[in-house]
Amino acid sequence: MPFEAQLEKIKETFAQLLSQIQETTLYNLIKEKLDTLPPNLLKLIFLISGGVVLFLFLLFPSLLIIKGIKNQNKTNEIRDTIVQVLDYQKRDNLKALPQAAKGVSSLETEIKSKTSSLKLL
Repeated sequence: MPFEAQLEKIKETFAQLLSQIQETTLYNLIKEKLDTLPPNLLKLIFLISGGVVLFLFLLFPSLLIIKGIKNQNKTNEIRDTIVQVLDYQKRDNLKALPQAAKGVSSLETEIKSKTSSLKLL
């Protein structure tokens, strides 16, 4: 019973909406224009408008599918890159990245010791 009551309520709502639309001047203007058209042109207009609606119904889901495929490909590329990095790390036995921040004085002494050992001049 509750389902049938809701169904009746929806039917009444649509009937009220349809009557409100039929009372508008735009609806009446369009109806008068369509009534004066020849039947062949009227069929052509309905076919074209139906085709446009069908195209839009098919366009939006296909765009979402294409976007999903692109996102999946991008995710797979990132995953493959991470797998490659992990493989290189295992193969080369890299435990951690070298520390980049050293003191300026320790760097300066290291450079001087290496250049003096090379005896370039």
